[in-house]
Amino acid sequence: SRLNSVRRREAAFAADLAEAYRLTGQLSRAQESLAEDLGVDQRSTPVLNARGNLSLDSADIALDKGDANQAKAELAKAQAFYQAALQGQQTQPSAGARSGPTESASTIQTNLAEVNSSGGYIAQREGDLQTAKSRYEASAQLLNSARQANPQYPFALTELGRAYQRLGNVAQLEGSQDEARAAYTRAESQYRQAIVSHPDMAEAFFHLGDLFEDEGNPAAAKENYQRAIKARPEQPESYYSLALLLQGENPQLAAALAAVYLKLLPAVFQHGEKARNAKLIRQGVPIQPPKRPIGSTESELITVPNLVNRTRADALQAINVAGLIAGNVEKRGGSNAPDTVIEQKPAAGAKARRRSSIDLVLGTNRTPQPVQVPGVRNDKLETARRKITEKGLTVGQISERVSCESIGKVLEQNPKGGTKVDPGSPVDITIGSVGEDAATVPNLIGHSQEEAETIIQRIGLRVGRVRREPNSASAGTVLSQKPDAGTRLARECSVEFSFAIPIPDVKVDNYVGMTSREAQVLLALKGLSWNIKRQAAREARGRVIAQEPQHGTLVRPGFSVSLTVSEGQPDGPNDDGVSRRSVPVPNVMNKPKGEAENLIRQLGLVPRVIVPRGTDCSEAVCHVYRQEPAANTQVLVGTEVTVWVRPPYYGVPGPGR
Repeated sequence: SRLNSVRRREAAFAADLAEAYRLTGQLSRAQESLAEDLGVDQRSTPVLNARGNLSLDSADIALDKGDANQAKAELAKAQAFYQAALQGQQTQPSAGARSGPTESASTIQTNLAEVNSSGGYIAQREGDLQTAKSRYEASAQLLNSARQANPQYPFALTELGRAYQRLGNVAQLEGSQDEARAAYTRAESQYRQAIVSHPDMAEAFFHLGDLFEDEGNPAAAKENYQRAIKARPEQPESYYSLALLLQGENPQLAAALAAVYLKLLPAVFQHGEKARNAKLIRQGVPIQPPKRPIGSTESELITVPNLVNRTRADALQAINVAGLIAGNVEKRGGSNAPDTVIEQKPAAGAKARRRSSIDLVLGTNRTPQPVQVPGVRNDKLETARRKITEKGLTVGQISERVSCESIGKVLEQNPKGGTKVDPGSPVDITIGSVGEDAATVPNLIGHSQEEAETIIQRIGLRVGRVRREPNSASAGTVLSQKPDAGTRLARECSVEFSFAIPIPDVKVDNYVGMTSREAQVLLALKGLSWNIKRQAAREARGRVIAQEPQHGTLVRPGFSVSLTVSEGQPDGPNDDGVSRRSVPVPNVMNKPKGEAENLIRQLGLVPRVIVPRGTDCSEAVCHVYRQEPAANTQVLVGTEVTVWVRPPYYGVPGPGR
């Protein structure tokens, strides 16, 4: 029907708007544009798919932060949304503005496959290779189905390649070399098919580079990351991967690539491991790249070459050729061999895993100048290490001391900050720790105050500050705690918590005789809400003439007080001396915004126009799709008529997900 067609277009418009926000990292605004209270059909296929995309992004963010449980929860939500979207795709006609039913189904199947692939990756990281393999196989099955429905859909090709690649990683970890090689070959074939059909598809180049890294071929990996950047310079991922590979051989270029990655990466994604690593690389601090399946067995350990007496350039080249990376590079004065390696760590002949870092000390014939020791108290260990090495000093002995507040942070340093020492001197630091006999903070939420105190003391901790908080929960039950449940804490350290106390009732004031606006302000200050009824009366228009409940009544915070507000007399003079009459509200549905405003004003009414957030009606002709009061309702002259407008819907097919 025509109504259903309009609803589908509205839902598709909301989904496209959400996707535009999502792709620019504005996840909150994307969520808002799909809100049910905006009238968006929550069961439509485009909306369900868009909700799945948001949950999948949230899972990626959680995983990058190291929160596997939150990532699993978001993946479960994404899977539910995609499955509902796929079911709706089979029962509803196409939205028209999007691609045809076959391609839309392929898109949703590809998204479902990505959920399985991400779930498998989490299982692989947790050491559950059987579950990982099962999830990757489920992903491959979905993607093969999507390819059969639409052989040219490029995202199905790249995701299928990734499923095969990850199956190869599992086989590699299980020691099945032949099975791993076969899976890697299938993965490479999918990536290259995607490149043949879409030569500018940066995702395919990026995944091909990642595959070569898994196979232990960094040169081919770098080449493909560079191609990805050239194809789509606005996509950040390849900059990060290339920076990781180049940090040893070309730290300046690696720093520049990391800076570009951080500039392109939306803020919502900059709270996890990748962003932290990129910031370190940008500052010239080398980081250990993630482990790869190849080179992870004892039989593939690399013999560290002898780098002493080699020039810096020769040493860096030898490190790269050996499949290792350069770590810290320091300079030490008083040497007769400037810019030549005088020390290395690990020593020559030692065994190291592929892509392990090798630290170097270069000689310089300059007389060393004293340097000032940086202050690192209250810094985390990695921050302290960076500050010390940036000054040309070394991190000396690292010891621990039990602490309640500064766990993982520097408690003391020797020498103290500001002391002048020779370059290369060690700085000893003491880090706060929970100690060997640490306690795990229990979950106190929902317990009574007495129970919470007993639980805390029973495990060797102390009761810290206890706060009372007005709340609707049962009086005396714990509402919040610090630290959170599950936190490891040294014995005798304190746990704070708050417990609920009854919320005091609020006395209703007398609002009769006030203006509606005055009454609303006073109600808001008391924490009360309100609803307004209007009726004709002799009192001046806008004055409160009755209220319910009456003055002096005690009510709960948030209670809604009913106010009856005068609309003045329909005919004849009011108390304010103005003669007014009633008129019917005009029908402005589907009319252009300007025409609707003129019709409303012609009858002596006041138009109020509402435009959806993020919509520009300055250049597009916006039409009315809702009005209040309804057409032909009798209202007094001067009454406000609210209309909701939006531009015509124009669908723009977007890429997968």
